[in-house]
Amino acid sequence: MKFDPKRLRKTVLDMVYSGSTVHIGCAFSIIEILSVLYKNHLCYPNNDPNNLYRDYFLLSKGHGVMAQYACMREKGWISNADILNYFKNGTNLKGLADSHIPGIEVITGSLGHGFSVGVGLALSSKLNSTAQKTFVLVGDGEINEEPICEGALFASHHNLDNFIVIIDENGYQAMGSTNKILDLD
Repeated sequence: MKFDPKRLRKTVLDMVYSGSTVHIGCAFSIIEILSVLYKNHLCYPNNDPNNLYRDYFLLSKGHGVMAQYACMREKGWISNADILNYFKNGTNLKGLADSHIPGIEVITGSLGHGFSVGVGLALSSKLNSTAQKTFVLVGDGEINEEPICEGALFASHHNLDNFIVIIDENGYQAMGSTNKILDLD
């Protein structure tokens, strides 16, 4: 079955082993979310990540990109060789989301960047009267960044009902637990 979270986790572990890299927890915490999105919600006409009328998915928490790569392999957009060469010199698959890969809309890693770009994509779709939706996945440690606050105000003001934000509330960010860094309650 495609988009099985267990198989996606194995793919992430293959990348970790191959690339001698970290961010396992960041990728593992979003596996189920991405599995459901790619399997049931994201629309890619003709399974084409470059289709003009595709839905947009932005992984604002770019350090979790290994989970997205695993899903993109399931879609057939990247190869097993790409997975096994993850994070090596000369590879296409880097440690952060990079827009030169079909299926990745924007370079992320700078916190809040994907959210703000997503707001712009949703506004463009709305102004052009297309049926496209923009999905953005952010981390709970990321939502205390200013671009997200400004983007949320803008999205609300413009009634962007085609803008779907998913928060990965895993309780941690780079410097410790989220509630100790900046309590979100």
